Amino acid sequence: MEQNGEGGRGGHYQSRFRQRGQDYDEYVPRRKIHGQRSVDFYSSAIRHVTTRLLHRNTPYGFHVEPHPYYSKDMLPAAQTPFNPSTALCTQWVNTSFHPDSRAGHTRVPLMNLKWAPNGRRLLCSTGRGEFLLFNGHSFGVEVKTVAHEDHRPCRAITWGNNSDLIISGDDAGIIKLWLSNFVLVAVYNSHHRAVREVTWAPLEGKFCTCGQDGSARVWDTNAVGTDPQQAREEVKLEGHGGDVVTVDWHPFYSLILTGSQDRDCRLWDPRTASRGSIAALQGHAQSVNCVRWNPNGTTLLSASKDCTVKLWDIRMVQEIASYEAHSKSVERVEWHPHVPDLFVSAGADGSLMYWLVDAYEVTQGQGGFLHIIHETAMVENAHDRFRDVANPVNAIAWNPLGSLLASCSAEVKYWHRNKPGAMEEKERGEEDDVFEMTEQL
Repeated sequence: MEQNGEGGRGGHYQSRFRQRGQDYDEYVPRRKIHGQRSVDFYSSAIRHVTTRLLHRNTPYGFHVEPHPYYSKDMLPAAQTPFNPSTALCTQWVNTSFHPDSRAGHTRVPLMNLKWAPNGRRLLCSTGRGEFLLFNGHSFGVEVKTVAHEDHRPCRAITWGNNSDLIISGDDAGIIKLWLSNFVLVAVYNSHHRAVREVTWAPLEGKFCTCGQDGSARVWDTNAVGTDPQQAREEVKLEGHGGDVVTVDWHPFYSLILTGSQDRDCRLWDPRTASRGSIAALQGHAQSVNCVRWNPNGTTLLSASKDCTVKLWDIRMVQEIASYEAHSKSVERVEWHPHVPDLFVSAGADGSLMYWLVDAYEVTQGQGGFLHIIHETAMVENAHDRFRDVANPVNAIAWNPLGSLLASCSAEVKYWHRNKPGAMEEKERGEEDDVFEMTEQL
């Protein structure tokens, strides 16, 4: 049968074009172009530099008209530290998957993630001991490599603030020191059980790890000799009555904060570690999952399995406030890098909640006035539900500019600030979940 003549399929289409008065030979079908979703970090940063050069840098910045056209006038959160509304990342941008999960294989859990110091790359560790390096603009996978052998889960990773060094720890207690191009520098093998978290010292000459063996250890990167296997820890911090699952180093001083399954948070001075901890913060009813210093160094946060986040003042060594909104365990908490009173918490219920330290409501109670604290913004079911059960958020990380938040569970999701004129309630991507934002700002 003739396919391209008048009696074939090609002739059928030619006759249809002649009826419309069009020439079939001159017709060129147009392809539908799908733009790749990305985030532009440079426009707001350039705007920030321009305003600084013109001496128009004010604490609250410019007034932006409520229309998407004026998105180019938005400034980074670093220029408006006293306006938290510019740092609430509740708009879903994109999702990154493990290459094997996207190919239809088994779901690979993502354990932790950290941004590179320049904000252009996102490093993620998996439950199979792998490193995934995502592009911070197009969100695609650039590098996939095996970091820890025998498919040992890698829960602890960190990226130096001012260097190209990467530290990782697995469930066998092995700690590895890497360059940014994933060249192995040193191997530390001292924890007898799983390493849960690692943190750098302020000057990054030393770092501290904590593990399920009930101890935290301080290491010196300058002590690495010709044989990396012979490296040993410098100080061992012991005193908790359970597994030490979280650790954070003070941003300025030689103070280490640890949290344990014994429900306590402890302050340590590595120089006097042999005498025990300096102070113990007690108040949680269950295990402490995460502790974080405020960038100002005077307050700290602790997230617990009892569904609460507590704010502590180290000058008085006492609890200031307690934040309760999660229905399940609070897994992670992170301060905003530029807004001093804003932090975000992630829970096993799959939600992200943004809090302001001083945002509370005063009501009349039976015993007097009560301070009721509400979340400033919330993202329910941040990650896709699996078998009608919410996926817990394993880790969260702010971009260095503070305008993008990454969260990981079975996949990595990126959250950005709402554009001017966006409604307070909008659909997230292709799903029916709704962002709920209160009007406290």
